[in-house]
Amino acid sequence: ARFCEALFLEALYGESAYQEEIRSNHKDVLLFAHRNDGARYPISGIPADITYGDHVYNKGADIARTLRSYLGDSLFFQACKDWQSQFALSDASSENLRDFFQGYTNRDLTQFFNRWVFEPGFPEFRILSTQEIPNNTCAVTIGQFSHYNNELYQDVPCLFSASDAQGNWYDVEVIVSGEETSAEVTWPANFVPVRYALNR
Repeated sequence: ARFCEALFLEALYGESAYQEEIRSNHKDVLLFAHRNDGARYPISGIPADITYGDHVYNKGADIARTLRSYLGDSLFFQACKDWQSQFALSDASSENLRDFFQGYTNRDLTQFFNRWVFEPGFPEFRILSTQEIPNNTCAVTIGQFSHYNNELYQDVPCLFSASDAQGNWYDVEVIVSGEETSAEVTWPANFVPVRYALNR
């Protein structure tokens, strides 16, 4: 429900309104969900008295947005449409959702659901270092930091971006696993990066 509010804003006002909404919700989850609900919980498997709390609605929306990023728009929205057709007016579990959506991607959604849905906390990803090397290539190292979760996340698609002096952005997906991930990214010819961002 909460995620659909962001989709409505995107459809009505465009991507910038969507991005503003999801950033605001993400900040709210990080700062207040554990305070408002009394502890840090997973999205699925929470006490009955907070079924309608911030973890289910706000963090749930945050993770739905993350699942959209994992699958990409065409697969995500097709899976949502088919899910609604198949499960209309019936009960379904988080495991049912996981197994159904798995049929739309080669990415391992068991890992995704185990970390993002069935466990509390969240990961943080940071650019640890960048080094421009020959042939328009950048060597980047991305670090992962745990916050109130039990294990480091695996196979997380992160968007590594660079901007040139004119403000043109170039984006590359880097799959991050464990404590540190190193990758080499090749820029287009004549592209000279002056700054970098992760999941901008």
